[in-house]
Amino acid sequence: MRGAVLRSETDVEVLSRAASVGIVGEAITMSSVNHTSLQSKAIKLHTEWQQDVVASVEGGRLLVNSLAMEGSLLQLTDDGRSIGGNTSARSYVGSPVSMRSEEDVVLSASDQHSVMIRGSEGSGVQVHGVGDTVVQSKQIRMGVGWNQDVSLVPRGGSVAVGALDLSGGSISSSSQEGMHVRLESDEDVQMMVGSDYQLAIQGGVVSILNQEHKTSLASSGIVQLQTDWNGMVHMNNAGVQGGVYMDGSETGSLNAMMGMVVQSDKGIELQSSGVEDGVAMLGHRIWMESNRSLIADAQQVVFTSGWGQQVSMGATGAKVVFGNAIVASGGGVAGSDQMRGALVGSGAMNVDVMAPDGKDVVIRSGTVTEVSSVVAASLSGSSVLVASAGWAQDVGVTAGVVAVDSMSVGGAQMIGGDMMRGAVLRSETDVEVLSR
Repeated sequence: MRGAVLRSETDVEVLSRAASVGIVGEAITMSSVNHTSLQSKAIKLHTEWQQDVVASVEGGRLLVNSLAMEGSLLQLTDDGRSIGGNTSARSYVGSPVSMRSEEDVVLSASDQHSVMIRGSEGSGVQVHGVGDTVVQSKQIRMGVGWNQDVSLVPRGGSVAVGALDLSGGSISSSSQEGMHVRLESDEDVQMMVGSDYQLAIQGGVVSILNQEHKTSLASSGIVQLQTDWNGMVHMNNAGVQGGVYMDGSETGSLNAMMGMVVQSDKGIELQSSGVEDGVAMLGHRIWMESNRSLIADAQQVVFTSGWGQQVSMGATGAKVVFGNAIVASGGGVAGSDQMRGALVGSGAMNVDVMAPDGKDVVIRSGTVTEVSSVVAASLSGSSVLVASAGWAQDVGVTAGVVAVDSMSVGGAQMIGGDMMRGAVLRSETDVEVLSR
């Protein structure tokens, strides 16, 4: 019933000097009220296939040198206690906890649970691999504290995110068809460089697209748009094919329907800085229109037209003023200079005042109308009438001799020069010859 019992009030020793001591049984139990110690040059625990080696510690720890296992926690101890022989846990301070295997080392958790690697406050977590280090999951997220960095530092290589490669200061995409680099944010996207450095965008075709608001290019210095020889800077409005282009020193529109409009809420200034060059406007027709005033101001203003063409200036219901002295209104031209009046002259050719057939040329004056010439003054027509408009007003002709056909009037004499008819005075009523 009880088998064999070895019992002593002091120690019980089972010794073998040359051979092994074997304890064999269906079930072997070793228990102690105080302390149980297994000490040997080598200790081996072995089980059959798929059987466990169980060490159950009720509230304590399982210590292997300075490595402690407590519940589900595996940690490096530093409690100052000796653990077998002359080994002290304190001698392992600063040594990492290592898990090493000739094959793979796998950390796994059951469903709905996570594998966590966590460092305490002030410490860090490092992952080192002699070969490739692969982190693979359904979703990977890296987060840091406020104002801290996430650093990926390849040494001579690149960081690949899908088809995106980051190498040094370069961001590029792989050569996969349809792949491109895209920067997107719900807020502003800024690209900045240091002072005296360039922000360059290069490509076979460079496009700046804005689907909602305006696109602005601003600089504290110069904004320059430049192409190679015989290239073109082309600006096109939506719905307007061939809108505005700039080529060399030329700006124009390729739209045959709408042309080109230059518009500003403030003034528009066309300026030429050259001494010999000017500002020219060329076209089949040129309109200059203003809601208020249109001013042409220069050292010299010249209006010319082609042969047989007119230069027309008109003011609807108002007057056209030249030099604050000549006023044109409707069909009339008047001088407003109180000192010199109005002068119509020509330096080399004749001055013609003409009216169409059936119309008159009328010269009026408030006092005296004078027709004078340095050489000769001539009045000619199918009918020439010199009359006084007022009642009992004289018509005076002052000259050395006034010749009317063959009749000469000079001084107090009237002489007929017609050798055939002589001189005839005729009237439908009386003819009076008086002498005072």
